[in-house]
This record gives sequence, C-alpha cells and structure tokens, in this order.
Amino acid sequence: MRDNYKTSEVANALGVSRTTLSKWEKKGLITKVHRDFQNNYRTYTLHDIETIALEKDLTINYEKLGIY
Repeated sequence: MRDNYKTSEVANALGVSRTTLSKWEKKGLITKVHRDFQNNYRTYTLHDIETIALEKDLTINYEKLGIY
C-alpha cells in the first residue's frame, strides 16, 4: 500500500472520471484533498479515497489501487 495516489488512479478505483473528482471538489461536494507543493497536483491518501466513497456513496475497487 502506498502513501499517496494520483487523481487518475483514484477516479479509476471509484468508477468516475478525473473531471468529476475535480468538479466535486470545486463545488465543495467532497472534502478538499492535499496538493503536492512541488507540482500542485492533487494527491490522495487511502483515507481521502475512503472519505470520498462515503460522501458520494461509491464502492472502492481496492485492486485498482494495488491493494489485495
């Protein structure tokens, strides 16, 4: 298990698009996630992913995150 996941990995594991995740965050529909201070990319922890899944009633495909 890794410490951080990319937006595309999270979107894939949740079954939504990267754009959807971004829009939800901008509209305040999901909890804001951390950004990498070097490149300003969003980085998600497993806790972030699980929180989003709960907030939006989604199922996480842990295998797509490399968690078996």
